[in-house]
Amino acid sequence: MDLSLQTTHARLEISRIQYNLKEPSKNKCGCCWFDKPEVTHIGKVYGKLYIHRQKVADKEAAHVAIPIGEKLKAIIDRSRDRTVSAFVVHRLPTKCPSVLSKDVVHLTQVAPDYISRTFSKIRDEVGCCEHLEASQRPTFHEIRALAAHLFDSKGVDPQSRMAHTDAKSTRIYTQNHVEWVEVPFAEIEV
Repeated sequence: MDLSLQTTHARLEISRIQYNLKEPSKNKCGCCWFDKPEVTHIGKVYGKLYIHRQKVADKEAAHVAIPIGEKLKAIIDRSRDRTVSAFVVHRLPTKCPSVLSKDVVHLTQVAPDYISRTFSKIRDEVGCCEHLEASQRPTFHEIRALAAHLFDSKGVDPQSRMAHTDAKSTRIYTQNHVEWVEVPFAEIEV
């Protein structure tokens, strides 16, 4: 949830984020770390988190480079455990599947559907929004909307960060081609 809140991205992109990429590339989401943190007027930047949003994969806005500041780095660091995995969001399955989900490439990678189902299950177990009918309760995807609202309320335009393609709202074109949309360094207080 924290990863989705800081990045503004949905379950599919969150499930695909790798700890280390040698370099940004199409169809991969992950971190490229600097040798030394860069000090900015807002704080330290440790690297960039590259998101390739599949929903708009063929659009120029689909490639987003998010600076990794203290909060995003802390979330990534907190995810590290004894499970050997290339993926920030990971788990050991309770049983070894004979076939992997179409959305995963490794046994420890968490499928996007699992993220949604688990969020809803835990939401209901703790009684959050139990006064609402099941169909009206918040879903994991609504974290994305919350993140957009929180960034917007801080004066940070969430449009490019979210990899939206509305050309009227974003300036993403440089000589009619952009490989990665650089978004401003910003974090949300939680």
